[in-house]
Amino acid sequence: MERVPYTDDGLEAIIFTAQGDMRQALNNLQSTFSGFGFINSENVFKVCDEPHPLLVKEMIQHCVNANIDEAYKVGLLPPVLAEEPLTSWAEESGSPSDSCSLVASGLLTRRYHWQHLSSV
Repeated sequence: MERVPYTDDGLEAIIFTAQGDMRQALNNLQSTFSGFGFINSENVFKVCDEPHPLLVKEMIQHCVNANIDEAYKVGLLPPVLAEEPLTSWAEESGSPSDSCSLVASGLLTRRYHWQHLSSV
């Protein structure tokens, strides 16, 4: 039997990313161990190409507070999008909080599996 070093948050991340699919959980576990040799939440989310739910939550909180610059600093947006001028989005939508909504509801949905946010 192979011994796999892990943390409790790593196992929780495996469960979270598998979304109830045991085959996916085993695949995520194997991929994380092969890539990093250690199962923790940071490694699991890297292998599964999903943002850590706590980072998503932090970014959303900045959006709720209309602090768009801080939302971008969380680092979840692709580099190309992060370089786009925020003022143009704010001017088109009427307010900074609306521009953050555009980012959160449209761009991140396709790239970062937004559906996981509701279970955080």
